[in-house]
Amino acid sequence: MKRGNKTDIIFLVTLFILGLVLRLIYLWQYAQSPLFEHITGPDSSEYVQCARRIISGMFIWDKVGIHAPLYPYMLAGLYMISGSDIFWIRLIQLLLSMLAFYPLFPLLKRLAGNNGFMRYMPYVFLTIAVCYPPLMFYMGETISEALLIPLVTISVFMLYRADTATGVKKRILWYGAAGLTLGAAVITHPLSLFFVMFEGLYLVWRVWRGRKRFLRRSLASLLVFYVAAGMFIIPVSVYNTYLHGSLVLVQTNSGYNMYLGNNPDATGGCYIWPGPRWNKVHGEASAAAAKLGISKDKYFFKQTLNFITGSPVQWLGLLWRKALYVWNFRELSAGPDLPALKYYTAIQSSTFWIFGMVGTLALCGMFYDAARVKTLLRYRHFYLLVLATWVGLTLTVVSGRYRLMFAAGIFMFTAYALCLLVDRIRHGKFFSLPMLLLPLSAGIVFIPAPQVNYQEEQAHAYTILGEAALSAGDKQTARRYLELALEFLSDWSRSYNIIGKLLNDDDPKEAAVYFRKAIEVDPTCPYAYMNLAGQFSDANNIPEARRYYELALMYGADDPQVLYNYGYFLFRRNDFVQAAQYLERCLQERPDQREAINTLAVIRLLTNNYAESVRLFNRAIRLDPENDRLKVNYAAALLAAGRKDEAIHCLNEILARKPGFPPAEALMRTAQQP
Repeated sequence: MKRGNKTDIIFLVTLFILGLVLRLIYLWQYAQSPLFEHITGPDSSEYVQCARRIISGMFIWDKVGIHAPLYPYMLAGLYMISGSDIFWIRLIQLLLSMLAFYPLFPLLKRLAGNNGFMRYMPYVFLTIAVCYPPLMFYMGETISEALLIPLVTISVFMLYRADTATGVKKRILWYGAAGLTLGAAVITHPLSLFFVMFEGLYLVWRVWRGRKRFLRRSLASLLVFYVAAGMFIIPVSVYNTYLHGSLVLVQTNSGYNMYLGNNPDATGGCYIWPGPRWNKVHGEASAAAAKLGISKDKYFFKQTLNFITGSPVQWLGLLWRKALYVWNFRELSAGPDLPALKYYTAIQSSTFWIFGMVGTLALCGMFYDAARVKTLLRYRHFYLLVLATWVGLTLTVVSGRYRLMFAAGIFMFTAYALCLLVDRIRHGKFFSLPMLLLPLSAGIVFIPAPQVNYQEEQAHAYTILGEAALSAGDKQTARRYLELALEFLSDWSRSYNIIGKLLNDDDPKEAAVYFRKAIEVDPTCPYAYMNLAGQFSDANNIPEARRYYELALMYGADDPQVLYNYGYFLFRRNDFVQAAQYLERCLQERPDQREAINTLAVIRLLTNNYAESVRLFNRAIRLDPENDRLKVNYAAALLAAGRKDEAIHCLNEILARKPGFPPAEALMRTAQQP
């Protein structure tokens, strides 16, 4: 083994160990948050719901979602192989994203060469990629970027391999692999479509600039790349269009995302969060779309176009600001990355400034290198990745989470600039071009000040933390967070409802005050009526319970939580026929609602539909594999269906894990009777 190769192996292994240690420390710190185990809030919890639907047996979606479809399949697989242990899910995602940068190390060694200090660029690149704190936060969350970043990063490696492959077959193979990888990236997050388009334009340019004798080869590369990408994108688009009844590329809600970044009130970032203002914007859009006979997505696109054509100067000014904000040192929030959530751990809070350094160096490296045609082409795919992300965010909406897509390019140009600057300093060239570009880059990164409502972001974060704390059983912490949220968002019914829920067991009267306050601030809130109906049901005031459930259904006719609670209310009244109807409607809206599956399975058992009961209990167990009471119910259904041996085997497994478990022992005695 050559000495250089041995040194590289030692470096790669050492860096992997360092990365693993940093991630374990981060997860240890993060475990102190209620959100670690109890995933709550926009996007993160929605991806978990999608994954649970897959686990429950619904392998193909029957409604077009607001998120791209691929990541939930990865998440479902992680849930199954980890036994639903969120620690292992987070750690596996963190390690996969870290390892995705490793193939770029030998590539950059070849591109950087052995001249001067630049030969250390690959080592600096990989060190930044492995140790970059924001990447640890995002890659540990249940969001699509945990799959998007590895796919996009690996595609860069494949594109370079395709460019340098010897032989037509190898070239075609690598371009096909790159196309497949980027096609998968598009159905993970549509922003990557910009990278696909930019790479396609590069291949078209190669065809145009290529020699005649290489024309056929260049055209074949272009065709294979796009056909391979389309193998993922086209089936998803056709299926979504069929389900939706109108053209849908990857996901719905793209019209709103476009509107969010392009309207008269737009700030450039995600300035509207789920809450009163969100409900108002979407409620008005739904009403206007229904009046026009179009979808809500089309209405938002129409509003965006009206703004662009009606106020072109204002729109161009907004685009300019967004183009600058892409490089802003602040990690602008977009859902699960509100500051109070993102900076919960010491690793994240102590490095909140880190993109300021990385962004400044990356811009400096890009500006310097762009003037040198030879190296401009050398780092072409990194440029294309950065530019595609930059353009995509400028046209839509900016956030620290969305700009992660260009991580490989940013880390490469940061390493390039660092090595370049060190080399100039070593040679006493303090006024060389790279040194002069540094303050310009710093000005772009640090001077623009995006409009951010920090109080509102904090209030939303407190609501999410409060709900997670309640799920963890920490009522005192939950109430503290929720009351802090109400100091700013006093008109949001959600916080009142959650406080009412945490008070309901100990003080139903005070809980009712909060439920009625929720109705006062939002008379159309179905959950407040539902919670009051539950109180009347517990007090055996059945007429009032029915009346409030009817009000809940009036405002939440398709809400799975409302449908389940009313179905369970009917089940307790022994109205099995109607109860089953509402529970089935609940499962149409949310197939992973484990409690609804369990209750429906019990109804099927009580009405002698044993085969269906067994199937439903088995489905519920896939969603909650550690629930022994659920497994006892499953064993009872097996016994009733005449599958005695399977029932006894199931009970033996329960008793081996939990000796003396009364429900299992009682059913075992029944099963062993002749």
